[in-house]
Amino acid sequence: MSKTIDRQSIYKLLNQHPIRGVVLDVQGTLITPVSTELMSSELCRGIFHIINQGIRIAIITGTGTNKVQKSIISPMREYFGSTVNDQCLANITIYT
Repeated sequence: MSKTIDRQSIYKLLNQHPIRGVVLDVQGTLITPVSTELMSSELCRGIFHIINQGIRIAIITGTGTNKVQKSIISPMREYFGSTVNDQCLANITIYT
């Protein structure tokens, strides 16, 4: 039996149980399947905001860590410069 939950109930639930982690896929989800595409600046800002809130991010990919470095981490360093430091990146875990 499915139950529809209204927006207020979702906000109340999130306030009672704060988000501690987010799991993301890369190719076809964060970036299109084209292998040379980098993550957009808007998506970089979103991920940067999430990790600065202390929320951990797990990136699940079959493309390898070098691909994630090139398409996600490098663009974040380019957009945000020195504010993307090792402490900030410690909230990102890559699973291949």
